[in-house]
Amino acid sequence: MNTLRTWRRHHVGDIIAEVKPVEGIGTWEASAWLVAKPSKVERAPRSFSMLTEAQSVADALATTAFDHQCAPTCGKWLARAR
Repeated sequence: MNTLRTWRRHHVGDIIAEVKPVEGIGTWEASAWLVAKPSKVERAPRSFSMLTEAQSVADALATTAFDHQCAPTCGKWLARAR
């Protein structure tokens, strides 16, 4: 499990989409929040077995929760050390 990383993607409008591994379970949880209000986190109601599915859901949370439309200037998914 220690080889799994947290993944983040910066969206236009200072929105962060994030996917984190769930410890000991082997699944991923998806969320999104505003940089200016990190306490206002939108979380997916379930976890995901595939990283790419969790990333898609995190992007969808950024879109729906923060009225965001992805643009070419939105960042790429990047792994972060835990």
